[in-house]
Amino acid sequence: QQGRREVTVHALPAEVTMHSASAALRGIEAALAGGGDLTLDASGLVTLDSSAVALLLQAQRLARSRGARVVLQG
Repeated sequence: QQGRREVTVHALPAEVTMHSASAALRGIEAALAGGGDLTLDASGLVTLDSSAVALLLQAQRLARSRGARVVLQG
């Protein structure tokens, strides 16, 4: 269908803390590299700290810079 955007679903890891946020960001960057919008699946996220909020904000900035949208689910 015309007007539909491709969406990539990327599962966040079980832990997003200051020790693991960099690796999580690399995964998000790779998912965005494919083009289209991004859905972040947080259903498996168990442990998080303020780094998770920073990660989500960075994902939003990266997506916007590529003309894409980010949706958080789970």
